[in-house]
Amino acid sequence: MARSLRDRAVLLMKDGRSADELRVLFVAEGNDPHEVQAVLTQLVALQRQAVAEAAFAARAATVDPNRLRADAQWIFSQGGNVDAIVAHFVRNGVAEEHARPEAERLMAIFRTFLPCQRCGTPSPPKSFVMDLNGLSICMGCNLRDGINASNARAVASEMEAVAGSSLAALAIDLAAPPPLGSTSPWCATCRAQTGVHVNVAPQAVRAQLDPRWQWICRQCWRPIA
Repeated sequence: MARSLRDRAVLLMKDGRSADELRVLFVAEGNDPHEVQAVLTQLVALQRQAVAEAAFAARAATVDPNRLRADAQWIFSQGGNVDAIVAHFVRNGVAEEHARPEAERLMAIFRTFLPCQRCGTPSPPKSFVMDLNGLSICMGCNLRDGINASNARAVASEMEAVAGSSLAALAIDLAAPPPLGSTSPWCATCRAQTGVHVNVAPQAVRAQLDPRWQWICRQCWRPIA
C-alpha cells in the first residue's frame, strides 16, 4: 500500500530533509503544488511546536514544567494575558524566546475552557462532572465534594459507634441489680426491686410506653404503681 504524501514527508523530514527540498521533490513527482504546500506548512508548524516545547522543558529544568503550566492557567483564570504568562516564565528562568511560544500555545488551549458553574474556575470541557444539583463542576470541586462526603461518613460512623456504646452502657445499667440500700420500686411481676423511672429507659422503649406511666420494671418493662 502506497504511503500518503504526509507520511512520506514525515519520514523524510525525520531523515533530515528540509521542507524546501521536499517541496521540489514532490512537485517534480507530479503532485499538486497546493497540496504539497499545505502538507509541508502543517508539518513545519508541528515541528516548530515540538522544538519549542522541548526547549521550554529544557530551560525550565530547575522548575517543574507542569508547575509552570499550572501557574499559567491560574494567571489566565485571573484575567492575565500572554505577556503576563511570559513574564512569569521568564522570572522562573525560561528565556523569552522559548517562553513566548509556549505561552501562546497554552493561551490557545485556555480559551477553549469553560467556567465551573460552582466556583467559576476555567476548566477543560471534558473534565466537568455533574453534581447532585445538576451543576457542571470542575475536578477541584468534585474532589472537595468527595473529601466532604468521606468526612461526613467518618463522622456519622463515629457518632453511630458512640451512640451504640451509650445505648449498650444504658442497657447494662438497667439490667444490673440495684445497689445496696436502693429505693427502687418493687416489681410484683419480677418480685424484685427493679423499678426505674421512665426517663432513663431507651428512647425506643419510651416511645411505646403509656405517657401516664412514671415507673416501670427494667426487666419486664411493665408499669409499677
